Amino acid sequence: MRGILIDPFAQEIVEVDYSGDWRDIKKFLQCDLFTTVYVSDTTDSIFVDDEGLYVENQRYFKLASYPQPLAGMGLVLGCNDEGDSVSCESTLEQVKAMVEWCDEGTSVEPMITFLSFDEHDTKTLLHKLCGD
Repeated sequence: MRGILIDPFAQEIVEVDYSGDWRDIKKFLQCDLFTTVYVSDTTDSIFVDDEGLYVENQRYFKLASYPQPLAGMGLVLGCNDEGDSVSCESTLEQVKAMVEWCDEGTSVEPMITFLSFDEHDTKTLLHKLCGD
């Protein structure tokens, strides 16, 4: 299936062939753990190194629709209704248009934010996620 690899080290964005095996995502990203960032207005998501903020001499890229820089390599894949990865919806040109390279030496500090919800907020959130 068709994926798009974002390489901030070489500052290149290229199409790749993804086998469908989740272990290959780790190979593309050159990491042990990965997470996803959703791309607005598509069914695509970008897989990134979940521990990327802890890597020395890291390189970063920004997405037009995401508030903070992303660390390391990124792999764009689509997602079907069952949550399985499929070929990405975005074209190579679309991904190139939404990526901006961060300057060498850019650093993002890892942080955790805790939010509290009252009973009303929790019920509203559950309703949105699960329906009635």
